[in-house]
Amino acid sequence: MPSSEKSSLERQLALAEAYWAALVRQGVRPGMLSPVEAFFFATDLGAAEKLGVEFAGTPGWRASVAELKEESPRWMVKVVTRPVVLAREVLLELVKIMVAAASEHGCDFDGFGLALPSASSRR
Repeated sequence: MPSSEKSSLERQLALAEAYWAALVRQGVRPGMLSPVEAFFFATDLGAAEKLGVEFAGTPGWRASVAELKEESPRWMVKVVTRPVVLAREVLLELVKIMVAAASEHGCDFDGFGLALPSASSRR
């Protein structure tokens, strides 16, 4: 693993750990279901498209590529997974997959979020 990928992975895993802790404080419980939305950036359209195609090939996952006009030439890749069972370990494994794929395609993994229902509907 190249040192830049290792550094990115360590940083993203630490962010995921902190995000999971914040989610739990807000009432998210292991076992809940939610899609994961992941974001990547690329300075090469071909790299962005290849990354999107790779993730879109996963059953139930969607990917889109959009040019960031104010930062051109720069593209954002948004990946939305099928609903996953939420757990710390699941999110950490997804981060490892995302960082490795980004590195493989010459893109940067920017992070992820969850599309959770409002707090009142989680009770």
